[in-house]
Amino acid sequence: MIIDNNRYFKIMKYFKFLQRVVILAVTLLLSVSSFAQFDGPPPGGRPPMGQGGPGGARFKQMMSRTVLENIANRKSVRNFVATDPVTKDTLEMLVKAGMAAPTAMNKQPWHFFATNDAKIIEAAAAKLGRGGNMIAEAGAVIIILGEPTVSEMFWAIDCSCAAENILLAIEALGLGGVWLSAYPNEQRMNDINEAFGIPAEYKVLCMIPVGHPTGKDKPKDKWNKKKFHFNKW
Repeated sequence: MIIDNNRYFKIMKYFKFLQRVVILAVTLLLSVSSFAQFDGPPPGGRPPMGQGGPGGARFKQMMSRTVLENIANRKSVRNFVATDPVTKDTLEMLVKAGMAAPTAMNKQPWHFFATNDAKIIEAAAAKLGRGGNMIAEAGAVIIILGEPTVSEMFWAIDCSCAAENILLAIEALGLGGVWLSAYPNEQRMNDINEAFGIPAEYKVLCMIPVGHPTGKDKPKDKWNKKKFHFNKW
């Protein structure tokens, strides 16, 4: 059977198109499998969302927002609704987002302490003073720590990348969070280690309270054209 060149190229183009469709379908199926683990409580105290799969409201919420929209909408949330704390599964998913961050030479010098235990949080908040009230109001916290023996030069940078990933993931889930700094304040770092029973060899970069936002905190437009230098300074 003889096929002319034009028809051959059309057939090959069609098969390449089908190949892309299959790859996209497999990617979406893997995404569904991953996001099916989201079962955290809803933002703002709304009624429980559907869980898992493309029919779940949480999955639709995640997939409906583009990366750039999510970045633009991220804000520092300091006001939280008193409701059920974020679940362990949701905190673990946020930490997974953190661990997907870039890291120099792939050293991954980070550790993450997370809790939604009211007794632990209340006791720590009483010891910490500044920032402790936000942790108590949020009902959950993620502490990002570095291990300098793994990467002395870059642990703080790598952990900062992880912290930003977590903050973006918090925004994507409709939750609220804020970066509460510790590093490079040695006293503050030590206080946090002591308050949560974390060994001193792990250095605290920051704490991130995680909870349901009241809606009071809004994103800020920080675009400044004067700080964008193109082709020449």
